Amino acid sequence: MKEIIIKNWSLILLITLLSCKNHQDNTVVLEIEILREDSIFTENYYGDLISFQDNRAICGFYQKAVTIINLSESTTEKIEKVGEGPGEFKFPRCALFFQDNFIIFCSTLTKIIIYDSSFNYIREHRIPAKISNLFIIDDSTILYSDLLSNDQLFVIYDLKNSIKLNSFGQTIPYPVERYRNHLYNQGILKPIGGNVAVYKNLLFWYDYFHDKFKIFNIFTGDLLDSFGRVHHDWSVPIVFETPVDQYHPTSQLRIRSTPCQSIEFSENYMFVLFFRLWQNGWKYHDDFFRSEKFGLVDIYKLPSFAYTGSFYLSTICLEGDNCLLPYQMDVIDDSILSILYFNPGEGTDFISRKIKVQINSFL
Repeated sequence: MKEIIIKNWSLILLITLLSCKNHQDNTVVLEIEILREDSIFTENYYGDLISFQDNRAICGFYQKAVTIINLSESTTEKIEKVGEGPGEFKFPRCALFFQDNFIIFCSTLTKIIIYDSSFNYIREHRIPAKISNLFIIDDSTILYSDLLSNDQLFVIYDLKNSIKLNSFGQTIPYPVERYRNHLYNQGILKPIGGNVAVYKNLLFWYDYFHDKFKIFNIFTGDLLDSFGRVHHDWSVPIVFETPVDQYHPTSQLRIRSTPCQSIEFSENYMFVLFFRLWQNGWKYHDDFFRSEKFGLVDIYKLPSFAYTGSFYLSTICLEGDNCLLPYQMDVIDDSILSILYFNPGEGTDFISRKIKVQINSFL
């Protein structure tokens, strides 16, 4: 991709925007131990990775079955209910296990479908929104991110009565004002992917324009606080121009995607998985994919959110250019996590590593 050269920036503006580069690296590196590795290698393309729970990768794509890859048992199971009728879906945007149920949100039909543990259809609910994140609060209440809204981003919704209970949150503008009108979607940051998480009655949203976490009370909508350590060499994410090809007749100015891949919680800690793009000028290239420090997991103590330490994750490179990235994680307890390695470009190979973090060595 052709990088946009931002012209006529004053020296003062450059110093302001890139001031974080002057911070010394404050990373406290913790040791980790690999306890177990599970893998599935296949020629089948299961689609995009939607979620990772209990060592199970959930994948799906437009007009494709939802596939659940159980890495512990080396098995796959498909939910082949593609269509527009009751219990059927076309584009599974969100999918997750909750208690004894499996839940899918279909973005094409804007509905939430609830199945039992054997994937038998139970019921469905129409949702008047385009959802990017879905969290189950209880048997009848959900929280989702509304992609079409700019000032009511997060919605608490009552499924039984089909009503909004509360909504809150505003988009975050790109820090360099003069370029906002030229950027795709005006350069605003919305909650999408792994940069949002819910823990108890709190919602966490990673603001990667400013390298901070915002905390909201999900029931009142109040912004309670922001926190997060300063990452070494952090700077404002760069702007780039998308190339013209057969699928994209015109180019667009865009911002590099958020490096925050996953936010998970144990009883006493918050774990955050990043791709270390800021160390690479926000660029992807082959050498970076093969880095021993491609992934970074920061750990914060609950409930103070004090920085506790970090550990690095390398990629796993197979034959040719197939490098699996530490894509998502699932927390088992205060010191044991499962890391899922996946190549979004290939979508065929899956490796999970159960690791133990030596947090006590720092405390």
